Amino acid sequence: MARHGRYPEELRERVIRMVLEHSREHDSEWAEITSIAGKVGVHKATLRIWVRRAQVDSGQRPGVVFVATLALTAITQQACRFGSSRPTPNAQTSQTRSTQVTTTLRSRT
Repeated sequence: MARHGRYPEELRERVIRMVLEHSREHDSEWAEITSIAGKVGVHKATLRIWVRRAQVDSGQRPGVVFVATLALTAITQQACRFGSSRPTPNAQTSQTRSTQVTTTLRSRT
């Protein structure tokens, strides 16, 4: 389920592989990302996000795997589209308050 963005998927994969393979040539990963981003014409922040996502997906970094994030997003969107039978927290709160007010008013009379 590839996202159709500004950059082709092949470019993303190649650039991520370049960063991960050449990480020892610079003092930091950010220096490597900045260097490669300038060479291939990708913004350095975009490349950093790609690298972080690849590291999470491969288990090198803690986080939620991107495929799981996509699945959760799809489920949430589907629930919003079809509506939820569950009342919202605000509706529950206002319903509880109105019941409390009614009970209080009845006890005063």
